[in-house]
Amino acid sequence: MVKGEELEHIKKDTNAILEKQSFGENDFYGRKTKRAYSLLAHTRSLDNVLCHSRINNLLDAMMAPNALFSAIQLIEIHPGEKEQKLHFDQQFLNFQPSVRGQGEYAHIVNFIFAVDDFTHDNGATLIIPGSHRWSSDRVPTSDDKVVPLVMPAGSVCAFSGLLWHGSGANTTTSPRRAIIIVTTQPWFRTLENHFLAVPFRIAARLPELLQIRLGYSLHHPFVGQVDFGHPRKKLLELAASL
Repeated sequence: MVKGEELEHIKKDTNAILEKQSFGENDFYGRKTKRAYSLLAHTRSLDNVLCHSRINNLLDAMMAPNALFSAIQLIEIHPGEKEQKLHFDQQFLNFQPSVRGQGEYAHIVNFIFAVDDFTHDNGATLIIPGSHRWSSDRVPTSDDKVVPLVMPAGSVCAFSGLLWHGSGANTTTSPRRAIIIVTTQPWFRTLENHFLAVPFRIAARLPELLQIRLGYSLHHPFVGQVDFGHPRKKLLELAASL
């Protein structure tokens, strides 16, 4: 999806962001894994990726209008990192239907953008195909087939927030980077508080689509309003006053 100078720009900016980050302090977040958050506050190199028609057409098909970025996270898995515990991200909404799958509507859609090549050996994300259709009481077992998401740098993979997945082990001598874009329905509270994480002066200059994805939008008829007005109008007023 992305290559050439644009991909090199992303690699350069993500390197600079990761230099300031420390390794995780538990097994789930990775003791040899670096993570960075609030990426729109720190780089413009991702704007075209986040506005890409393939991503947004899929969101429009699977979500209500004005779906939100719940989190935009940069992850770098270093050599020696172990496999992450398998999980599904919709559980973090504290919203669990009695039966998953069987027509259950996805309230989270994930996109993984490969900054580096994803290989069998360098920590490519592991998934269990079809697990987004499992019943709510089913958990992975050793009998379930786990598949690595092998893809070249610049590629994007999308999957339901009901899918069981986790980062793979990195047995190589080089780190691998990815940008995780977690999207959610417009009426759910997001994992990242973008209103505080992205300064008004930066948010006001973003493409309108990205402002909508951060939450400067209305969910019909008036969820998200400010003094019964549109939040984007208020954003531009606040930015102009700085």
